[in-house]
Amino acid sequence: MIKVNTVSLPPPECRPEVASTKEKFEFLLNFLILKIELFLRSSIGRGINDISPGLVQGPVPIGATVANLDNATPVFASSFLNQYYAGIMPSIVGNDERHLLSKIALYEGGVFGALRAELNARVNLTVPPFNFTVGILTNLTAQLANQLARCGVKDEGLIVPLQLGAENRTRSNVVPGDVNSLAYARSAREIMRIAYTTGNASRPGGLFPQGLKGEIPRRIRTLNLS
Repeated sequence: MIKVNTVSLPPPECRPEVASTKEKFEFLLNFLILKIELFLRSSIGRGINDISPGLVQGPVPIGATVANLDNATPVFASSFLNQYYAGIMPSIVGNDERHLLSKIALYEGGVFGALRAELNARVNLTVPPFNFTVGILTNLTAQLANQLARCGVKDEGLIVPLQLGAENRTRSNVVPGDVNSLAYARSAREIMRIAYTTGNASRPGGLFPQGLKGEIPRRIRTLNLS
């Protein structure tokens, strides 16, 4: 008898979308622009086109105001952005394209790590005006992302149960990963469910009230995939 190792496929709603390299970069740009606008408008009150007119197209973000930028918001955005890199990296075709994605991913990974380290240094501090700590806040945002994405535990806070810690040896979780210390990966539909805050990839809202741009979101809307 021959024994074969079998790998179970994720359910259809959690599988990566079939798309070209161009379409995947196009999808990724939605979030890179969002992140740049978030940092610029919350820190200096101006956006990309205020600094470089005509650089990006589309409507101007609404409701953005200067604020004392909290760490939780960019970490929330960075976490699922990094997961999309992990998900698409193996399927990117072309050496130049792989090189470009690697450079973007390395930079974003460094920013994400620095933000998580800053949060970890304040893990036991209370978040005003609430009565819970930074550590609990990161756990709550991770739980929300997992609930919206509907594909299991892929986002984690700074404190995790031992069975979810790196190699089942630690509860501290500055750099999130699975039990084998590998990065989690999310599909485009998972990312859209989180970004829209609706739990439905065909129902815009949240960070993108008018929906994401590009061929991948268009196909998902046309097929009415949740």
